[in-house]
Amino acid sequence: STSRNQTQMALGGANLMMSRVKQGIIVGFFGTLAFSVLEAVNILFLKMFLPFPEIIARFIGMPGNLAVGWALHFAIGTLILGPLFVYLYPKLPSNTPIARGIIFAVACWVGLLLMVTMGGDRRLFSGSDGFGVFGFMLLCHMVFGGVMGNVLSRLQAREKRAASIIGGAPAH
Repeated sequence: STSRNQTQMALGGANLMMSRVKQGIIVGFFGTLAFSVLEAVNILFLKMFLPFPEIIARFIGMPGNLAVGWALHFAIGTLILGPLFVYLYPKLPSNTPIARGIIFAVACWVGLLLMVTMGGDRRLFSGSDGFGVFGFMLLCHMVFGGVMGNVLSRLQAREKRAASIIGGAPAH
């Protein structure tokens, strides 16, 4: 009986982790989608700033290959940053989910700038784009984080409601 309880606890822990990963992928996808809408407006209508997928493509040595840039942008936002946000969420400062998302996203933006300026092509942000690209990327990242925080709070509220209906405990 004791080993059976330990097995059930271990399985419950695995379900908890799976639940957080799944939540992370969901919030990352919606955050990346919101970011991408802003980027698409820039590419199609504004044409003011260097497109983020182009920045990614240049960083990996494939300038001009927007398809690779878009694919990596979605993969990183959905599969890496979303789950990382859900994992770090309880440790982030602030009491509101959207503010926590924005704080996380601004930290990601700082990390991105450090990575690109230290490891990428130094000319990437030179010329007429320069500071405008930094500002536009900051805005896009803040939207990304705000959407992730909002979606996560909705997912968690939904889980709490479902748990209270069936008498179980929420998975977070």
